[in-house]
Amino acid sequence: QMNLGSAIYEIEYVDKLLDVGGTNRLSGAIDHAQCVIAVDPSASPQAIAETIIHEVLHFFLVQYGQEDAIMPARLEGVVETLSNGFLAAIRLNPDFVKLIQEL
Repeated sequence: QMNLGSAIYEIEYVDKLLDVGGTNRLSGAIDHAQCVIAVDPSASPQAIAETIIHEVLHFFLVQYGQEDAIMPARLEGVVETLSNGFLAAIRLNPDFVKLIQEL
């Protein structure tokens, strides 16, 4: 499970995860209506962590009405950049993460 404040999302591992059209393989996907984050289990643990963070960022963009603020053609690239940067910041700064948890 992933508690996102206003909703709790289940994390489901889905083999051969495909896009809505059923043609493109995905690393992850978020279903806002069902409160599910689907992840391809064949990925490495690091890739799975990155994918979950990526989908969580999509949640926040939708939840706070900001997804349309990013040009549709650039949305995935922006979310990917933010998720990789956020994960790197967490990994490289464990003392900061501990500080946040203690607040």
